[in-house]
Amino acid sequence: MELIGRQWEQAGVDRFLDLLAEGPAALVLEGEPGIGKTTVWRAAVDAARSRSHRVLVCRASESEGALSFLGLGDLLDPVTDDALDRLPEPQRLALRSALLRSAAEGPPDRVGVARGALSVLRASSTEAPTVVAIDDAQWLDAPSADVCRFVIHRLAEERIGFLISVRDGDASSLELEQAFPGGELVRLRLAALEFDELEEVVRLHVPVSFTQPTWHALYRISGGNPFFALQ
Repeated sequence: MELIGRQWEQAGVDRFLDLLAEGPAALVLEGEPGIGKTTVWRAAVDAARSRSHRVLVCRASESEGALSFLGLGDLLDPVTDDALDRLPEPQRLALRSALLRSAAEGPPDRVGVARGALSVLRASSTEAPTVVAIDDAQWLDAPSADVCRFVIHRLAEERIGFLISVRDGDASSLELEQAFPGGELVRLRLAALEFDELEEVVRLHVPVSFTQPTWHALYRISGGNPFFALQ
């Protein structure tokens, strides 16, 4: 996916992926609604895949935030049953239940789910650098967020990266700062687009022809926010 502008953000994505080649890393994309976090997040996902990294994807939404383990189910959907079968029995049973791959009496054991997810990610990272990519992380359901925090706090030398987009003020929900106190955490706050960049985005999506005063008025009213400009 090609970005318009965003050279600073693209450099941050490259830095994150370079760090991931050596061990755990995280990239947090922050900003106001409509500023383009998801666009940069998608470009980062594509960049990771272009390096032959394994990318596990979850796009959280507010309307689904009450559904337990939904985010974890999306992230681990590509994981095969054979991979789950290699887990110790308590982890296997708990994780299969949480992912709705087998029936169980009562709710799954949360510790078993978390340890099972960690085992799966560690096994994945031995085959290829593995990126856990969560868009709109502020809407991630609580049980899935708990599992992510469990995994994050237990990373050591594994090539596991967390790629997160989140609204302003919500980046602390996964406690990445505590797990990555050094340079392994890349944090990017997306700013408004430049005038020429915003014009290019609008022309790409809407067949319009404006006078220069109208373009300048659009930029001023939208504040350089691409979503607001398109609306």
